[in-house]
Amino acid sequence: MNDSKNGITYKTVDAGNFAKLLGTKATSLFYNEEQLYILNGDFQPYINIVKNGSTAKINLKMFFNITAFSYEKFDVEYNYCEFISSNRRVKFSMPDYSENSFYNYKKDLYETDYQNSIDISSNTNKNTEKLNKLINIMSSGKFTIKFTNDDGGWWTMEVNNSSVIKNWIKILKDYKLLLSLY
Repeated sequence: MNDSKNGITYKTVDAGNFAKLLGTKATSLFYNEEQLYILNGDFQPYINIVKNGSTAKINLKMFFNITAFSYEKFDVEYNYCEFISSNRRVKFSMPDYSENSFYNYKKDLYETDYQNSIDISSNTNKNTEKLNKLINIMSSGKFTIKFTNDDGGWWTMEVNNSSVIKNWIKILKDYKLLLSLY
């Protein structure tokens, strides 16, 4: 069952046991003329609610899906994600990822799909300071998401769509409400 209220999609994954509240998806496109590659990224916050016996576990995550198109094999492995406004920044580790590369003969390009999510908060690790900082960063009206790896590589995405930002702030505040009721 999928339902939508106030721009937040509710998705029942396993009836009675697992549900998701999904924020609006933001998309970014980046082109590097010198190194001849294109990065396309989708980003989406979500709340997981998982029934565990007579209790429930909740967590707040941000999902990333980045696709790279290049003439040479391209490694998209990012280890850190940082949210940056004009006067604030908060950094999260991204330890787990999935990457799939293949050569597309029709397009004569390498395609690399990279998926990762960051754990922003959970009922066992509330991470309240970072969560509040993230809400303040998003409330500034526009912010940057910067991905970095251990080799010094980085990529940034500017988020300035007001409806996306309002939706993301609503997801974070709804999560804080759920966390306070937990």
